[in-house]
Amino acid sequence: MKITLNRFIPGNRFLVEQDATIGALYVDGVFHCYTLEDAIQPVGQPKVPGSTAIPTGTYHVIVNLSPRLKKRMPRLLNVPGFDGILIHKGNSAGDTSGCILVGAKVDSPTRISDCSKVFDELFQKIDYAYGSGSGEGVTIEITNRWDEEPHGSLEEYSWSLQ
Repeated sequence: MKITLNRFIPGNRFLVEQDATIGALYVDGVFHCYTLEDAIQPVGQPKVPGSTAIPTGTYHVIVNLSPRLKKRMPRLLNVPGFDGILIHKGNSAGDTSGCILVGAKVDSPTRISDCSKVFDELFQKIDYAYGSGSGEGVTIEITNRWDEEPHGSLEEYSWSLQ
């Protein structure tokens, strides 16, 4: 299974009002949900744990027990300079310590919402592909697509899944 995360609203960690980065997440080429991460780090700079977004690239995804959340969660492997990157529910940069949050709606450049259903569906797909289901494994490719506006213009927040 291939997950693609295309970031399209860049956050800047030096601007408090834009401390989040918004993206669109696709599973095997099909749009699944929106994402929120911490602000991006300038090109060539390493990830700052708990403060900046994951560097662009392709990473393997596994499912294992999160010591902090006390449940099985999707985890990215081999993120340069950081361990413990998860995909989970949340609404704003305050809900993540460098992880990828998922939601059905973009409410503003710094907030997503309606995360439970899309996370549960995504987790089932990842768990099946990673585990005993298909045996195909899971990767996530993270890209910056600042020139693209998926599903409408950036002025029209509150997009929702049907």
